[in-house]
Amino acid sequence: MESSASNVLREISRAKIVPDDELPKNVVAVNSHVDVRDNVTGTTRQVVLVMPDETSRQPNAVSVLSPLGAALIGLSEGHSVEWCSTIGEPCSVTVLRSTASSARSPARADRHVSRSQSRS
Repeated sequence: MESSASNVLREISRAKIVPDDELPKNVVAVNSHVDVRDNVTGTTRQVVLVMPDETSRQPNAVSVLSPLGAALIGLSEGHSVEWCSTIGEPCSVTVLRSTASSARSPARADRHVSRSQSRS
């Protein structure tokens, strides 16, 4: 959990908080449905980015505290991110599509995270 939390804190330090109405609909936020391509294996899948306590409530849920969740939040369609797994393996994904949920955050907050797109 400690490394997951530090990943999220690192991403938060790069984040720019924006009002809900200024966050483009194709930017990954909590409760977004995201089509991602694993650039290492070439596989694609759809995930839903959720808060940690919501991972069992819906299929394909990915916690914002997971390495993938921390990597995805704030990215927009077409952007990629690279990182190393906890065992040193290279990881890389590209956001193919991000669809905003009707409730982007659990409490329907009026602010969301946006960040610079060039990360490695």
